Amino acid sequence: MAISAEGLKELRTNAAIKGSAVISKDGIVVAADLPAGVYLDTFAIMCATVLGAAITAHSELNLPSPRNVVIASDGDSTVILNSGKKTLIVIMIAKGNDITKVIDEISPITSKFST
Repeated sequence: MAISAEGLKELRTNAAIKGSAVISKDGIVVAADLPAGVYLDTFAIMCATVLGAAITAHSELNLPSPRNVVIASDGDSTVILNSGKKTLIVIMIAKGNDITKVIDEISPITSKFST
């Protein structure tokens, strides 16, 4: 499947997903389906930086690269999925949802975007 905002909208079939993006590990937006008002460049760079820091931390501990990074808050949560050598997938999960369950439910869709 070609990576596009339309392709990402398939994720919205899961009611827990409020937005998503595919971002290069260099911090460049490949495709996004995010709420209005998000500064995509800043968002992409910060998500790539967070995942990169987690990968480096695991490397220093002689652990495999993390599959994901969860940023939990009292509101919605953000999950950065390590989706391949070149990209990461960011999903916004609505408050009150089981993050692990949502990740498992959408994995058939997110696997289409792995590069």
